[in-house]
Amino acid sequence: MLSTRIGISEIREGSDNIELTIRPEDLHLEYRDAIFESPIFVEIETHRTGLEIMLILDVETTIGLICARCLENFEYEFASSFELHLKAQKGGLRNIDFAEEDFAFIDKDMGIIDLEERIRDEIILEIPQIPLCSEECPGIKYGGKNENIDPRWQKLNKLKQDNEVENGSPEKKK
Repeated sequence: MLSTRIGISEIREGSDNIELTIRPEDLHLEYRDAIFESPIFVEIETHRTGLEIMLILDVETTIGLICARCLENFEYEFASSFELHLKAQKGGLRNIDFAEEDFAFIDKDMGIIDLEERIRDEIILEIPQIPLCSEECPGIKYGGKNENIDPRWQKLNKLKQDNEVENGSPEKKK
């Protein structure tokens, strides 16, 4: 893994690209029911004009999630882009983590940009709150003879079948 910390002096005048491959455990990623096993690929496009710096980050990874409809595991292809802006100045901050803002003043000689927290936040905040394996997901398959019925519903299914036997099938009553 390359470090998520970049020294201001490493960013050259003009445009450049930096590519990072980060292990999920290095970002301390945790989110309910999400499995982070795939590496995180980060491409950073840098633009520097004098004391002004713009970073464009493209973050990609694969996250294991559980579908909210059918409760099956699936792989979610995560991709997100965001921009960060800096202005280098004498006496600016020496360490920038972009935890609260996307703009910062940084010390032009000794400044360090730490992207770890910002990348982690971007991933966590962009995970769907209601993850779906597909928009067409029909949900949990349920039927009288479906063997995939959740065992907790078996007794209710038996009551329904017993009721139909006692009172006749709902189709016959119509």
